[in-house]
Amino acid sequence: MRKYLFLILLGALFVSRILCGAENIQDLNEWKRLLHFSDYKSRIVSSGFFLAEDGGNDPISELNATIDLLNSKNGAVVASNYPARYLWLRGHGYSVPEFDLESFSDLNDYVEAFKKQKIYLIFASEYTGCSASFFGHILLGFSGEDSLLDADVIHFSAETDDGASGFLKYAYNGLTGKYESYFYR
Repeated sequence: MRKYLFLILLGALFVSRILCGAENIQDLNEWKRLLHFSDYKSRIVSSGFFLAEDGGNDPISELNATIDLLNSKNGAVVASNYPARYLWLRGHGYSVPEFDLESFSDLNDYVEAFKKQKIYLIFASEYTGCSASFFGHILLGFSGEDSLLDADVIHFSAETDDGASGFLKYAYNGLTGKYESYFYR
């Protein structure tokens, strides 16, 4: 009896690997990182980032929507707007058409405009006595030959309760990364 149970389990494992792909678990983890998943949902809150209605909560749904749209008549637009996803899918053997990303002028203009020679770490406050201001807002500045005043900036900020829960909890949550955070440009 145990022998048959073992064979059934082995067969089920084999069939599931055929249906899902041999590297499905690893692929899914990489895909979730590409979508900025943490636990069971994406940290991205913009609905424009997702192609599936529930893509922020369901990475498989987002994977299927991406593949379907890449295989549609608008596939080139999807590949141009989501080049990292497109390249990842192509690199992992998913059935998607081949597009020449270098032929997309909008994508290339964006990449060219973002080529910078200097990167700056900018703190919103120079007053180190107030750690909430000093570490609570950090900016990355990217500039070419121009000055920092003309730099493209990405802002990282934490959503806090403004210390309403008391200093110790506020400090603990801030230092251990318990607050939700976001980037914007």
